[in-house]
Amino acid sequence: MKFTTILLAVLPLVAAGGGPKDPDSLPRIRLPLHELPECWQECLQLENNHYPPNINNVNVHDFCVDNGYHLRWWSFHTLATCTAGKCNREEGLQSQEWLFDLCKMN
Repeated sequence: MKFTTILLAVLPLVAAGGGPKDPDSLPRIRLPLHELPECWQECLQLENNHYPPNINNVNVHDFCVDNGYHLRWWSFHTLATCTAGKCNREEGLQSQEWLFDLCKMN
């Protein structure tokens, strides 16, 4: 099993258990998607129709807090398939670091 698939299977569990340490401190600005590896940026756009808030318009706070479980469902069911085929281990680690830093889960 590719690392990316494993990462995306684990991320929803991590988010459910821990999530942001201080959700109120998360900014309400658009996600800095340009900081992600290109393969992830491509998959986010390709699979955006399965993410109800629209990845291009959702703010950091709503993305990280994920009250509607949209991110968890999306990452586990559709995004994982795309990134498993397009991204390597290093890109998976970069995206994990991006998520943890962005959502203050470190």
